[in-house]
Amino acid sequence: MRKQIIKSAICSAMAGMMVAGNIPEEINGKKVKVIKKGAFKNCDRLTKIEIPNSVTSIGEGAFYDCSSLTEIAIPSSVARIGSCAFVNCNSLKEITIPSSVTNIDEKALGF
Repeated sequence: MRKQIIKSAICSAMAGMMVAGNIPEEINGKKVKVIKKGAFKNCDRLTKIEIPNSVTSIGEGAFYDCSSLTEIAIPSSVARIGSCAFVNCNSLKEITIPSSVTNIDEKALGF
């Protein structure tokens, strides 16, 4: 099965207006497996995001500089969190990482 990837164009296309959202489990009938590198980078108005159970990997810098992000639900399907995935998410005070995550890259959480 071909992986669907959330592309970094999401934020720029929305011109920074996205404040909350749910990543769909499927796009055009294909399961979303990966949140690509920098997918939500610099979405400074994003406050909440829900990741579907189909996602297994959060890419490098996926939520980099989402300074207003306060809530994120990481499902137990996720096995990897890429480097700098949550760097400069200064409003994110708490994050629960499920035991399914077996690979957390360097500085994934910003420290």
